[in-house]
Amino acid sequence: MCLVHCQRKNTILFILKVCMRSYTKTFDCIVDVINTNAVVLPAVDLAPELKIPPHFYTENAVWDTGANTTVISSKIVNKLNLQPVGKGLIYGVGGDLDSNTYIIHLGLPNEELVKDLLVTAMDLPDYDILIGMDIINELDFAITNGNGKTKFTFSRPSTRDIDFQKD
Repeated sequence: MCLVHCQRKNTILFILKVCMRSYTKTFDCIVDVINTNAVVLPAVDLAPELKIPPHFYTENAVWDTGANTTVISSKIVNKLNLQPVGKGLIYGVGGDLDSNTYIIHLGLPNEELVKDLLVTAMDLPDYDILIGMDIINELDFAITNGNGKTKFTFSRPSTRDIDFQKD
């Protein structure tokens, strides 16, 4: 399923088809944080004839290869009035944290929707979403820093074998 977010109208258009889309973001310098846009929706039925559910759009989703799973901020939980489905343990540099788990739909910046994703939630003072390896492992994913600019690119599903040594 693909997802398109229209910022002007603050609405989401759902297109019911299987899609493979790529995404590339080039930063003006070399960066130490890869952040993109994303959309979080409650895990509800997304049939086209149904009313568009509440959603949270952000330009502050960070791609975190050090996170095993995706984490959303408490702010998103509160805004969407998400209900916990269980408990999870978040292992971090500062220690372990018990956290509620939630099931969401996550719209990626390539306009693809990841449905029924189990996430944990915690206070994230600097970011809205940490996109973890549960998502990244399904991608062809690369970061380059040529010409003093960071370029982040991915496609889903994974279909390629990237090998810089052979290029």
